[in-house]
Amino acid sequence: MKKNEDLFLLIKSLTKSEKRFFKLSASIHKGEKNYLRIFDAIDGQREYDEEELGRLFRHEKFAKHLSYEKNYLHALILRTLRNFFSESSSEARLKELLRSAEILFEKRLYKQCSKILRKAKEIAYKYEKFPAILEVLRWEVELYRATLDLDRLDKELDKISGEETSVIEKYENTSVFFKLATRVLVLNRWESMTRSERDVKNYSAIMSHPVLRSEKRALTYQSKYYFCNLHSNYHLIKGDFKRSLMYCKSQLSLIESHPHQILEKPNTYIATLSNYLLICQYLHKYDDYLEVLEKLKITSRTYRAEHTNSHMLVFIYQLTYYNNTGRFREGAVLVPVIEMEMKQVRKASFNQANEIILWYNIFVAYFGSEDYTKALQWINKILNHANLGLYADIHCFTRILNLILHFELGNTDLLEYLVKSTYRFLYKRKYLYKFESCILDFIRTRLPRANSGKELILMFEDLKRDLTKIIRDPFERRALEYFDIISWLESKISGRPFAEIIRGKADLL
Repeated sequence: MKKNEDLFLLIKSLTKSEKRFFKLSASIHKGEKNYLRIFDAIDGQREYDEEELGRLFRHEKFAKHLSYEKNYLHALILRTLRNFFSESSSEARLKELLRSAEILFEKRLYKQCSKILRKAKEIAYKYEKFPAILEVLRWEVELYRATLDLDRLDKELDKISGEETSVIEKYENTSVFFKLATRVLVLNRWESMTRSERDVKNYSAIMSHPVLRSEKRALTYQSKYYFCNLHSNYHLIKGDFKRSLMYCKSQLSLIESHPHQILEKPNTYIATLSNYLLICQYLHKYDDYLEVLEKLKITSRTYRAEHTNSHMLVFIYQLTYYNNTGRFREGAVLVPVIEMEMKQVRKASFNQANEIILWYNIFVAYFGSEDYTKALQWINKILNHANLGLYADIHCFTRILNLILHFELGNTDLLEYLVKSTYRFLYKRKYLYKFESCILDFIRTRLPRANSGKELILMFEDLKRDLTKIIRDPFERRALEYFDIISWLESKISGRPFAEIIRGKADLL
């Protein structure tokens, strides 16, 4: 990050409605509003440029204390955002209500204080804000004490104490599930797909926790959500896609039965829809896939301004559908639309992992359409990406596909160098599985010996036979989820288009 870039990133993260709210709030203030001019200047920059700001305001009096003005602007934006979200966020509403209750209590307006506390308690229970419930319970006792209503307190104290114990139990239960889900997130931070027995054992160790034995041990909405999510992900990494889908369905039903939770945390709903689509993709359940994709589209339109990445996910899963059913040209036609849409959204809000997956799907769409020149442009974007930590398995498999792409382009002179480079990369990252090794060995040692088209076809048949044996191992087979090399080999052997092979297999499902 560049020095003094914080204000730039904050401004670029604002939605249109947030910017409008900020400017309306700022217009109420009297006096000079130099900070608004700085706001507009930074908002107009594509990349942060401190020197450009200095040149722009060099003749202004406030130029001498520009740093102060920027700090003031940063603080003012945050203060405005707190007001903006105070109505939409249950957390913010509760803080406002509890602060109001405290003020009313100090002014001895106890009836008004009690009314505010009842409202806060209702919201806190609805959204499972357990610390807030405990705070309300404390204030309830304080009210009885302050009003000297000790007879009522004597009757209610055991009830309040029991309620407090129940809330603490639920809070601790939610915390246990949250920590387990976080451990899985950390375990799965680099790869989107598990490809070894060791990885499964690491997951199994987490899943052996007693609370995960039965859903009855999940006492809250959040705990039930994590229970379903953990089990769905666990069966997904084991390759048991049917059980994974079963738990994902339960997770989706849970969220949809609590619509206020969707309004509170739309990203959670979007992530669940995304996981559902991923599992349907593995199971080739495209009727369900299209139905859930439509839900994702509707949700994306509803929250589009605030959740750029949901819009990106729609493009990813739409392209995935076209690619997996052999309709590559339809996917390729969609690419200019995607590029235009992505230019209009906030770059600062992009999820980089999703951006790489989007690029990957665009590459596949062009490859399947036999537009290898455009495919090369997109695969190079992935290979040149600075952050290799994001979805490392995609980066690694992309290296293999890069070799296949250069074969299709007829760049045989480059292949020897690319094979050595790819081998070093995969070996260094400990990603050299049998599947990759077999393809690398074929391109490095066998492909150069082909003296005729007929001989090349025989070699492709041998490679297909070898890979078919290797993918009997479920962990090795997962490489096909990214790109169906077996079908590509079939197209080379039969002389039929790759798209036709994929489309034919999809029609049989």
